[in-house]
Amino acid sequence: MAERKHAVDTVILAGKRKKVYETEGRLPDGTIGRMKQVRITVGYHPKTGKPRQKIYKGTTVEDIVAQIRADAADSLITAKSLADPGALTVEELVWKFWEEKENGWGSRTKEINAGLAKRIMKYLGSIPAVCLTASAVLKFQQDILEESLQNGSKDGIAAANDCLSFLSRVMQYGIATRQVRRNPCRNVRPFLPHREEHILPDLEQIAAYLKALREDRIYGPLLFFTAVTGVRISEALAVKEEAIDEFRHVVHIQAHMSTARIDGVRKSILIEGRKEHDTCTVEYTSLVRLCVSLARENNRQRQAIRPDYSNPEGFLFVSEKGSGLNYSTAYQHHKAAARKAGIPDLNIHHFRHILATLVYEQTDSVAAVRSLLGHIDPDVSKQYIWVTPSMRKKIREAQESLWDEIFPEHSSSVTKGEDMYAYS
Repeated sequence: MAERKHAVDTVILAGKRKKVYETEGRLPDGTIGRMKQVRITVGYHPKTGKPRQKIYKGTTVEDIVAQIRADAADSLITAKSLADPGALTVEELVWKFWEEKENGWGSRTKEINAGLAKRIMKYLGSIPAVCLTASAVLKFQQDILEESLQNGSKDGIAAANDCLSFLSRVMQYGIATRQVRRNPCRNVRPFLPHREEHILPDLEQIAAYLKALREDRIYGPLLFFTAVTGVRISEALAVKEEAIDEFRHVVHIQAHMSTARIDGVRKSILIEGRKEHDTCTVEYTSLVRLCVSLARENNRQRQAIRPDYSNPEGFLFVSEKGSGLNYSTAYQHHKAAARKAGIPDLNIHHFRHILATLVYEQTDSVAAVRSLLGHIDPDVSKQYIWVTPSMRKKIREAQESLWDEIFPEHSSSVTKGEDMYAYS
């Protein structure tokens, strides 16, 4: 009997992976050589119901699959769908998922998902979806991380985790549509982010950034509103006039709102998949009032001088013609103002961290930060708190006070930075 050796390949049978083993056997010309074989269940005993198996051999995997398909065509194999020639590749499954879900995505979400899908198809596209393993997914995740590092990106871990999340949704869609049987992404954990100490930008630079926005008539009020309230840019884009409650001194924000053109009409849509409340409020402070006044004045001027001005949805921040603003363009205007202020690495989302940090420093309350950001989980709010110069000063003073208690007779020397081991 031929001796079975290690598995060399895989075939797809009845939607399952079957390992093909390498063995020694007789070739068609009678010589002994390397063969490949796979054992499959071809039917069941009519009386006992026990499975009947058969070993298929060939010099190549393609030869084995051809034999199986020939037997299936001649009705020699009774198992249903034993040879599955229609198994989708990962690339084909991604495209099916895209066609099914894209109508519910906003323009920004579609742009992000396009980049994730492109990376998945680059590394895993040719693999049959039913053959995708957890080890292949883990290697893909590591490849994305290495690619990002080689390109000089600081967000390699985030990119790898985003790709893993998108691929997991694709495979879950495959399970729901009965095109795959399992989701290997569930056995792969996201990379843990490297926690860095974030230092709050200098307040003078933040002031310079806000002053630079005053020169931008279209996107300036939008970015100013985002900076002083801490709301997400997608939420600020969808703020309407009716959301401003001057009587209660608040602005009502619908969490993770965006705008998209649906059936020729620009409408507000709620981005799915978030854990926060559907709505939250921000305080109608003097700076917010200034921002709203600038936006309203600009809109009145545009409506007076432009006959094509139209804003049926009542958005607060609009273009010269009254249509909703664009996320990508807003980001470009933000980067221009940040460069002018001398903080080119500043991100729009950083203002949620900046405002959370300043509020925490003033109130010493995580609950206040949670209310400000609209979070459900206070542990999430804690992650938004950075380090300020005054916090570092308090840490330094606490350390010096500690050494004063331990070495009271040498406290002045220790605080000047002399070697503490001289006193041991």
